[in-house]
Amino acid sequence: RGIVPIQARCAQLLLIPAVALCWRPSFTSRLVWTIALPMGFCAFVGYCQFYAWNDPAFKLLLSNTAMLGWLGSLWPNDGLINWIGNTYLQSAVPGSTFANKNLAGSYTAMVLPLAAYLMVSSPRVWGKALASLLFGMGSLFLVYSRARASWVAFVLGAVVLVGALVLSPAWRALLLERCRPTTLILCLLPAVLMIAVFGGGQSPVKGAHGLNRSAAEQMGALASSSWDEIGGRVAYNLNGMAITKDHWFNGVGLGCFFSIYPAYHNAVVSTPNSYNIMARPQRNHDDLMQAFTEMGIPGGVSYMALVLTALMMAWRLGTAEGVRQMGLFPLFGGLSLFVVSVNALMDFPMQLPVCPALACMLMGMLVAQYRTVYPAAVWGWDKVVSLPRLMIPLVATLWLAIMSWVLWDSYWFRVGNQTLKAAMVRIYQGVNDEITLQLVNQANTVYPLDPRIHEHVSVVHANFRGAQALPTEERIKNM
Repeated sequence: RGIVPIQARCAQLLLIPAVALCWRPSFTSRLVWTIALPMGFCAFVGYCQFYAWNDPAFKLLLSNTAMLGWLGSLWPNDGLINWIGNTYLQSAVPGSTFANKNLAGSYTAMVLPLAAYLMVSSPRVWGKALASLLFGMGSLFLVYSRARASWVAFVLGAVVLVGALVLSPAWRALLLERCRPTTLILCLLPAVLMIAVFGGGQSPVKGAHGLNRSAAEQMGALASSSWDEIGGRVAYNLNGMAITKDHWFNGVGLGCFFSIYPAYHNAVVSTPNSYNIMARPQRNHDDLMQAFTEMGIPGGVSYMALVLTALMMAWRLGTAEGVRQMGLFPLFGGLSLFVVSVNALMDFPMQLPVCPALACMLMGMLVAQYRTVYPAAVWGWDKVVSLPRLMIPLVATLWLAIMSWVLWDSYWFRVGNQTLKAAMVRIYQGVNDEITLQLVNQANTVYPLDPRIHEHVSVVHANFRGAQALPTEERIKNM
């Protein structure tokens, strides 16, 4: 079970040694720029979705702006903005390229510390200006995302940043040397102005709003939320603890949470209206708990230890010698990992591709920098990277064999999912007849290692009584 999620997790983890082996001092800023630059595009996509722009509306906005009127006259009536609206479809606006606003907020909160690093470390004025613009665009989009977990994580990250600067004289001295108070104020000014001017903007999209409530009002709204609004997330996590209790050693398998949840939907508390025969949770609403649920206690502890080790390496690089050799990256790179880790305790950014990939790249740089400053601390590293030449063909052959298997497995995964999607069209139309059953069984025969196929096989079997209506509880029991 869960072969595809296992492949994805291995691919993400391989980024740690890949980046560590490629790392050179000049590599740090290049990789950070590579990670930070896409945030500008993601933020712009989010603005378009938040304000429900199309090209004519955006053209009018430019024409009415004093300094950009010339650009409005040149802007096409069917161009980039229409393409954005037709390409990035949303489940929760504004989700940018992530489809969901909470996931977009998690990504943005994670990348903002890296934009801050570029602001204070770029030696040239244009670099500081570009990083300042990225930081401003990302900050405004984080406001528009209304992702409260990301807001909390980002604020706690700011507190940790202040604490780290207080406790590490070396980091504090270097920050003041690289970015004097006047320069720092100028760098932060675009973010402050963008939020002050545009942060309270109202979206015409139903349910979307800007920063139109104070922090106290936001917390008050959260506290007054009904059980139907927040009970689902609580139930997923509490019932997930029951799953971990019964599958404590090796869990239920990566990607298999929704396959087993029907048996536990009321194990601790009854799951409210966010749970029914067709709308079952695909995951815990907490990445750490998901690790324990799907990988058991040993896997969950290993997952937690991986992140904590990286954070400890970042902290230990805050010594005078570490700062002399590595500068400010361990501070801001570690801060980025901290922010997404806190965010992951309230959401699920690490269960999708982007955030874990970025986290593994950051960890790879921290590993490389840590072994440079503390070479004795990384046991056996030299033995690993200096394999005898005779081993190279063996390693290459093994790698080729693994990649060939992955491609072969991915092909059959795709074939199985093509059949599954034909069945899903019928399932979501409420048609659970012999043809639908035949399609899902065929998908399961083609690729029996996909939990998603198991999920829909169980849906059809639970409803396989033609037009006869079954109570929800009976359907869940059938599953």
